[in-house]
This record gives sequence, C-alpha cells and structure tokens, in this order.
Amino acid sequence: MFNKTFYENTGDFPLYCMPVHSKRASFCDQSSIGDFPGLKLAYNIKHYAGVNQKPEYVWYYNQLKGRDTEAHTKFYNFGWWDFGYDDLRFNILWDAPEEQAPSNDPLLKVFPITGWAAFHNKMTERDNHIHMVFKCSPFGSISHSHGDQNAFTLHAFGETLAAITGYYGGFGVDMHTKWRRQTFSKNLPLFGGKGQYGENKNTGYEGHQDRFCIEAGGQITDYDTESDVKMVEGDATSSYKYFVPEIESYKRKIWFVKGKVFVMQDKASLSEEKDMTWLMHTTFANEVAEKSFTIQGEVAHLDVNFINESQDNILSVKNVEGFGEVDPYEYQDLEIHRHVEVEFGAAKDHNILTLLVPNKNEGQQVEVSHKLIGDTLELTVDGKSVTIKL
Repeated sequence: MFNKTFYENTGDFPLYCMPVHSKRASFCDQSSIGDFPGLKLAYNIKHYAGVNQKPEYVWYYNQLKGRDTEAHTKFYNFGWWDFGYDDLRFNILWDAPEEQAPSNDPLLKVFPITGWAAFHNKMTERDNHIHMVFKCSPFGSISHSHGDQNAFTLHAFGETLAAITGYYGGFGVDMHTKWRRQTFSKNLPLFGGKGQYGENKNTGYEGHQDRFCIEAGGQITDYDTESDVKMVEGDATSSYKYFVPEIESYKRKIWFVKGKVFVMQDKASLSEEKDMTWLMHTTFANEVAEKSFTIQGEVAHLDVNFINESQDNILSVKNVEGFGEVDPYEYQDLEIHRHVEVEFGAAKDHNILTLLVPNKNEGQQVEVSHKLIGDTLELTVDGKSVTIKL
C-alpha cells in the first residue's frame, strides 16, 4: 500500500498542519482538542519516515514521542492503538533515517487538493515559532469536517492566539453540533448573522442532506510559495450559499510578511445589502477598542487592526464569552472561551483589510507601519519595506 505515489508526501500534512508546538491550531473533529499532537500521530508519521526516508518526519516523531509520555492515560487512546505492535512492525519493515529538523526559514506549504495551507517561521524553535494554518476545502462540512472554509488559526511564541475553541465530548453532542461544527465558532465572517452549511444527521436540521455539506465546499484559488512575501487565497462563496443565497462572491487572501506579520483581505459581494460580523476566537483575554482589538496571552499578544476604509463602517467591537446555545452541563467546571465580534454595517460589497501583528509580551516589539495607495499596500516591518498588490 505504501508504495503508491499518493503516500510519498502524506507525512507533510501533519508536519505542517498539526504543528509540534501548538494546541487548538488545526481543524475538523479532534478528540484530542486542547492537547498537543500526540503518540497516535507520531507513529503514523514514523511509518511514513520509513517508507519515504524523510528525516524531517523522524524529527516530528521524536518531538511527540519525547513529550507524550502518558498517552495510555488519555481517553481517546483507550482501545484504539497498540504502540508495541507499531514498534515491532516498523522495526521489521523499515530503517528510519537520521533525524533532521525542518527549515526555520519563512515558508508556505499548500495542499491544494484537500484545501489546506500553512505558513511557518522558525518552525523548530518553540518560543519563537510563528504559524498560521488555513483551510478552504472542496470537501466542505462532510463527515468530520466543519463549516469552516477560509478559516484560520494563528500561533505565536508558544501560544495559539487565534484558536479553535470548545471541547470534545463526543460526536453529535451539543458542543459538537451547536458549536464546533458551526461557522460562528470559527475565525470567519457571518453575513446577516448566517454562516456556512455545517449541519449533519445529528444536528436535527430539518431537510438535511449530506450533499449540502459537499456543495458547501471551497477551493484554494491562488498561492505563492516562492516569493519573499508568501500568499494564499481561498474562495468560499459556495460554502455560504445555502444560508446566504444573496452571496455572489466571498474570498479571503492572506500574505505573510518577513516571517513576522500577516495581512488579510476579506472581499464579499452580495445581491442585497447585509451586515458582516468578523469573528476571532481565543482561549485568552481580549482587549477591545473602537476600531481594533488585542488578544492578550500569557507570554504573547496579537494586535488586530483594520487598515482600509472598512474601519469607517465598523459599528461595534465586542468581547463575547461562552459557547452559544450549548448545554452548560457539557462544559461544567471547564474554562469558558471567548471571541471578538466586529460588526460592519450593511453593504452589498465588503472589503476588509486587516493587519495581524503577534509579539512577545516582553522584549523588543515588531515595528510596523503602512501606507495604502489605491489597491497597493506599502508595508514596513522593522525597517524593511514591501509592496503588496491587493
């Protein structure tokens, strides 16, 4: 089986999209949500290291193996895995190459068929690692996927500041159907309060058909992994069509500049005016201002500023706690998470340009300035300037 071409680079997916140093930074159903990537994933990538002789996969395995020393105590491993058998099978079939750490340079890894992408800088340095994982999948919200096309997470300096929130209590429970599958629990916009199709047979939605989940798929339409400024773009128009039939286009484009800051553009066109609610979720505290906000972690923070004329259309910036209509019993005695809601006034066309700057709480801060001239953004980061064509 492993001799198929399909498996030659399969291990790249967890390497880049389930990063070693982060929690709550990836997508879809995860029984291990809130934990670091664990031993089950480590043993999977170890097999790919043997098959394909990829030394970076050995590095990933060793990082997870050395950290997850109590795997047998975690409920999501009970009865599912026999690590002893995996060791035996590997030792009989393969010889692993020597460990080699992946590049620490700024990079963008794109998986266009599955619709995932990941930006990284200083990937092997836990306290300096910055990454963003992005998803715009043609598989929509089918099966274990969610209504989260064009969503992202952002991790910096040891903390996932823009995160996936909530808890895993089982497939089909309230937290799963009323929060985690739904667009309003993601770092995404809502139009007229509505999001993407995230229903399934467990949500009790009348008239549900699985084909609606597939029809709500998105697509990575453009990316640049080679230039100094890395870029990815996703089109999630179809993802919103079921609940927002007036939507004509919705695209999100993200640039990674100097391995330090992100620029994000959300462009939407509708056949009639609708307000837009721009969401960002976190497990940390938020400090909101009139036109901006900051996610305040324990060792790092994320400054979020809206830098084009869209800021003039901001009606409110609110900090919201809780998990919507989820039964409180399901998260009894657990930490309550929170998110920021930025409300933009009703319009047929929305063009939101956002600057996201992560920094450590202590030490030298990244210095960023910008100038917007028409559809060109001139950005200066720590004295070095770049030009972005919007």
